[in-house]
Amino acid sequence: MRKGQATVFIALAILLALVFVLVYQFRYDLIGKARSAELLGTLTMPPEFNEIRSDIQQCIDHEAGEALALVGLQGGYIDLEDRPKTQWLGFNVSYLYYNDAAIAPSIQSIEDELSSHIAYSVLENCRMRHLGFNVTYSNVARVGADVEGRNVLVRMSWDIEVSKGGVERKFRDFSSSFEVRLAELASLAEEIANTYAERPDSLCMSCLIDAAKDRELTMELIARQDDLIFIINDPHSRIDDEYWRYVFAFKL
Repeated sequence: MRKGQATVFIALAILLALVFVLVYQFRYDLIGKARSAELLGTLTMPPEFNEIRSDIQQCIDHEAGEALALVGLQGGYIDLEDRPKTQWLGFNVSYLYYNDAAIAPSIQSIEDELSSHIAYSVLENCRMRHLGFNVTYSNVARVGADVEGRNVLVRMSWDIEVSKGGVERKFRDFSSSFEVRLAELASLAEEIANTYAERPDSLCMSCLIDAAKDRELTMELIARQDDLIFIINDPHSRIDDEYWRYVFAFKL
């Protein structure tokens, strides 16, 4: 009896294993077919549709680049309406030291501001018309900005439908990548602000310049009547072939 029961259990185990293998193989085949269909759809897409997607991508790249340039010129912030700030060469520059406290932004807050600003500017500026095509843009664009290492990656999910002569295509996922050391420069600015907040009477400007050189950066300090302007230039970070910089100020 026990031998018969063991035989039944073994048979059931083999049967379950076979079912698992078949289900896994079926799922794998479905995923493979879906990816092949997506690739085939891209390859067989009429050239005019690809050109529309390319135009939209270029607009997204431009708006994301403008946002990165702005966040660098304003010390890690984009919205300065309710923040302490000063003027430098016609630009608003945020104070990262104000009222005896360091108020530098975190990487997370920089990512959040970039995401919100890019989503807004893309919806405002990238809904382009194309002659002979019916293009429908969603009113919602979901953006995620990843500031990490020596790069900034912007991912966007934006539903767009394009049709012409009975042919219809849908676009959704876009991405833009920039070789910009935003994370490193923002961390350096935060470190300088925190150090100054602890010892405001012992700011070593030559030490700061040397610290910048160690990171392959150049730093300029402009002492004015009631504040300091810091300009960090990075020869390794560029947007549209222009050098990128990080500018912030301290209120004395």
